[in-house]
Amino acid sequence: MKIIASLGIIFVFVGSLSAQPATDPFAGTHRSLVEAATREATAAREALANQPSAQPAIDLPDLAEIETAPGLTRLRELKPVIGPIFTMHDVPQEFLLVGLVESGYRTNAVSPADAVGMWQFVASTARRFGLIDRTGDYRTNLIRSTHAAAEYLKSLLAQYKDWRLALAAYNAGEDRVDRAIAAAGSADFSELARRRLLPEETLTYVPAVLKRMAEARSAGLIQAGGGKSPPITRIAPINLRNWRLFPLTLEEMH
Repeated sequence: MKIIASLGIIFVFVGSLSAQPATDPFAGTHRSLVEAATREATAAREALANQPSAQPAIDLPDLAEIETAPGLTRLRELKPVIGPIFTMHDVPQEFLLVGLVESGYRTNAVSPADAVGMWQFVASTARRFGLIDRTGDYRTNLIRSTHAAAEYLKSLLAQYKDWRLALAAYNAGEDRVDRAIAAAGSADFSELARRRLLPEETLTYVPAVLKRMAEARSAGLIQAGGGKSPPITRIAPINLRNWRLFPLTLEEMH
């Protein structure tokens, strides 16, 4: 992460947060994930091609082309596929931007912590949501991993009833967030941030995702004010002493 601090104001550079595909000495792992992602994309296309004609066709994008495009362009290409999955699970479309910050929408991304895929599931969480089972590891599967991410985000939103806390838990884990809440005696994300009770990575990650949400709205990729989408006020610069810059509790969504 690159953070430039001046007079208490922190500017967040989102690109550096994205997990990058593995490089040497993990080149073999990277190649295997690319091959797995290609196989999954091919299988998905074949399955969609065999759908009854009464079913609406989904144009599955070329993952290789998407991975070389800028982040919001990737979202534009992927949204017809991953957007309906989030809608199916009743998760606000803004949370599609988690994939941009996590991996740049790269299905073959691998983090230093061994989180894998577009939604950066570690093995333990992947098992919880059915991405790793006796038949294999499906974290690079575009469709299956997106269902799992939507299920996970829905559970976090239901648990914390606050977008910022849900994002913090996606990044740092529920246990870490629960301990921070207990230590602060408050479930106010602003208070947790002020007291630095969450990892610095998480305190950077949350506004980074919120910033990308605002950018996607400005680009017309996400419709503001529709469904469960709350208003998002100005995003940058980010002042860690004023986290109420982001009014994102469930009560403020309506």
